[in-house]
Amino acid sequence: MLKTEINLLKHTDNIPKGEKNKCGDWINWLTQSNCGRETIFCNVIKALKTFMIIPVTSCACERSFSKLSIVNQAMQYHDTGSIGRPAYYIY
Repeated sequence: MLKTEINLLKHTDNIPKGEKNKCGDWINWLTQSNCGRETIFCNVIKALKTFMIIPVTSCACERSFSKLSIVNQAMQYHDTGSIGRPAYYIY
């Protein structure tokens, strides 16, 4: 469906053109009242909205995993007294 809507957009007149168009400009153009574009290009609008909320970098996610590994190492050290078998491990 999305591919069909994109092909239809390629052959549509009055589309926003230029190198500096933003996702917001496209969404505004697609959702103008009384044009019917919102129903025709609903998947394009969904894709643009999704694209707008994806973070540019994954730094926050990477920091979370980094902190998680630090916590896991601390927990392992706390359980064993050193890195290795847990102190409560029964042979």
